[in-house]
Formats: sequence, C-alpha cells, structure tokens
Amino acid sequence: MTKALTPEDVAAGRARLGRIAAELYAREGADGISMRTLAREAGISRSTPYSYFRDKEEILDCIRAVGFERLGDVCLHAIASQDGARDSLTAMGLSHVLFAARQPQLYGLMFDKPVASAGSAPELLSALERLQQAAAAPLAECVAGGLFKGNESDITGIVWAMVHGLASLYLAGHVSDEEELVRRFRLMDQMLDQGLSTEADTDRVITWTMHDLKF
Repeated sequence: MTKALTPEDVAAGRARLGRIAAELYAREGADGISMRTLAREAGISRSTPYSYFRDKEEILDCIRAVGFERLGDVCLHAIASQDGARDSLTAMGLSHVLFAARQPQLYGLMFDKPVASAGSAPELLSALERLQQAAAAPLAECVAGGLFKGNESDITGIVWAMVHGLASLYLAGHVSDEEELVRRFRLMDQMLDQGLSTEADTDRVITWTMHDLKF
C-alpha cells in the first residue's frame, strides 16, 4: 500500500520537481513541459507528478517560483554588497535588469500573467513576497532618510515601471546589447534622483486631461 503524502512531503516534492522543471524549461520551453516529460527528466514513474501537480499550469507556476527565488537571491546579494540604501537600490535595480537579460526565457515566463492572481501556487506567492520585501527595504530607507520626496507606494510603482520596463524593452529587442542596457539603466537611475529628490518640484500639476490627447 502506497504511503499517503503529508503536506510537507508534497511541498518538498514540488520544490524538487520545480527545480527540475525549470532546467527542462530552459532547454525546451513551455512546449516541452508536461507530466510525462517531467517524469522522464526526474527519473520517476509517469503517474508520480500527478501526486504533486494538478496540471501543466501548476508546473509552470512552480517554474515561475524558481525564477522569483533566483531573482530574489540576486537582489538580496546586490543589497548586501552595498553600504547605503541609495546604493543598494541602484545595485538591486541593475541586478534585476541583468537577470532579465541573462535569463530571458525564464524572466518572460515569470511575468507572462498576473503573478499574484487567484489560484497561484503557494510557492509562487511566497517567492514573490520575498522579492517584494527585499526591494521594499532600501526604498523605504531612501524615503525615510529624505533622499526621495513623495508617497512610498507611488515611488515603488515608479521604480518598478522603470526597471521592469527597461528589462522588457531589452527582451523585445529594443536595446542592442548589455552594454547599452547598463548605460540606459544608469541614465534612468540619475533621472530618479533628479525627479524624486527633495528639491524637485513633485507638486507640479499637469493641467491637460485625456481629452487633450489625439490618437
């Protein structure tokens, strides 16, 4: 009689198979992911993956979780390598865009759908929360220390748009190479200081409305 899996067994098995699936995805893409191919890659019976995953989408969610774990590791290492909050924020942002450049297929999968959607795998939500907490710490210090003026939530959205936007442009072929990617990141980082510094006019009111735009 087969022993029933405990929740801990399932979590450990999903983590192990998720890492194996991530390597398979790197070689073969989404079309190469299935219960059968995962079983073959892991050296287990064809039925065993069904003990851990409901379907292919759950496997893909675990691969996304692996991606966010790796990105979190990269960002935490970047933060730890710097002394001040502002330098930590710069190092983290640069590490993010370089991660995207060097793991393009995985990065694309990580953001191909709303990552915190209903029904997302618990591993994915946990990895995402870890990354968000890592990113929030130096930014919160910058705001608390008076380096940036404005609402912390709004500034988080601005920084995210800059970093993820640049990474997406690179993956879409609109940035020529890594050297140009780094140059553009440095420019954006400087603009962040100019636009959000306590001396900047962050209360300036934009007077036009959507009705003024012509398409």
